[in-house]
Amino acid sequence: LKRVPVTFILMIRTSRAAHRTSALRLESATCHKDAAFFPYLSVYENLLMGFEALPHKRIDQSAIAEAYELFPVLKTMQTRVAGTLSGGQQQQLAIARVLVRRPKLLLLDEPMEGIQPSIVIEIERVISMLQQQGSMGILLVEQFLDFALSIADRCYVMEKGVIVFNSPAAEFDQTIAKQYLAV
Repeated sequence: LKRVPVTFILMIRTSRAAHRTSALRLESATCHKDAAFFPYLSVYENLLMGFEALPHKRIDQSAIAEAYELFPVLKTMQTRVAGTLSGGQQQQLAIARVLVRRPKLLLLDEPMEGIQPSIVIEIERVISMLQQQGSMGILLVEQFLDFALSIADRCYVMEKGVIVFNSPAAEFDQTIAKQYLAV
């Protein structure tokens, strides 16, 4: 298995306006911090909705099985209405729903925000595993520095839409953190 470089943006201080092309939409998948999911559908039906973004819309049961392997709690709750899940379980479902598409680039917007510690550990495990598999690039916007720096290859800090710092993650230090981040 090869290790693919993963870029982590540690903090963005302004809104994240993005210009998308149709090619980027087909090759990437985004999971927002607000755990976008369909509250009146079951967990399984939410995973099926992940395929709707693909041009062929074919359901890949092996991709769903992989999502259940990454987040075993979702398999035990596959018939449950998604709106009854805890906030952390909803976040896991949102991540799993984009992963069934098998994107080449995974965009994660603060997946740890507002999540209980035990589920943060689960999400960290999955992100680390995806990084080690090397099958997709990962762009993570995250404010939990310890985790982000522990697995990042590079880090970028943006202020008002401008990159004000970038370096290998190993070179990010407390001086930079104090200058740009609320730590």
